[in-house]
Amino acid sequence: MTNLKIVSEYATCDVKLDVIHGEPRKVNGLEIVMKDDGSPKLTYKDPSGTEIVRYAEVDAVTGQPIQGRTSVYMDKLGNVYQKAEIKAYYETVDGQFIEANKNEKTEVFEIKAYEPIENYLNKYQMDKYYQVKPSPGLSKKDFAKEQAIEANTVELLKLWLHMDKNEVVARGTLNITSAGYLPSVGYLRAIRLGKDKWTFEMAVFKETKPFSWSESVDFKATPRTTKPKANGDKPSAQVDDL
Repeated sequence: MTNLKIVSEYATCDVKLDVIHGEPRKVNGLEIVMKDDGSPKLTYKDPSGTEIVRYAEVDAVTGQPIQGRTSVYMDKLGNVYQKAEIKAYYETVDGQFIEANKNEKTEVFEIKAYEPIENYLNKYQMDKYYQVKPSPGLSKKDFAKEQAIEANTVELLKLWLHMDKNEVVARGTLNITSAGYLPSVGYLRAIRLGKDKWTFEMAVFKETKPFSWSESVDFKATPRTTKPKANGDKPSAQVDDL
């Protein structure tokens, strides 16, 4: 938790900052254990179902893990397994194990649902953002590229008009690579630039953004009979604006 003072021409107040941790994600309807970075906790097992541990590469002479070297998988008896021999499992909050499958790179972003545009900023933490623009296709000919760009722009505009009019964002699975064991969620957002320009951005969902504090817009302070003491703020070094 961090203490902070917010100062502006409209208000001055003291606040506390808490890191927002997303809610656990679910696999097969069951909540799984998540790490602080938003990735799932994985347990590795050998073909017989015995739990093994992931270590750094082991020294051939001492048998000890070499820090900073390629990871290997080893059981409690010191038996080392190749990555192809082991299986990864999600761990549920109630202690069950569900086999985890590697992600598949998304080749087709199929829109599964449209959500209110405020969800984009208020409900989810985004990890990375991408510019979306019409593809020129695979042809090496300039004319064919221009045709592909024009055709894709026509289709993008249809989608943009629908999303802009209804003030929604589009949601679907978006695995930029095949790395990892938990599919990523992508959000497509229609953007207005100035008065006559439009474009899209796509963001990869990291985790939900549950807020632990909120207040009514009708909030009114309770009258007090005593005046609070002023804080003795000390002058601090000035830092250039961002």
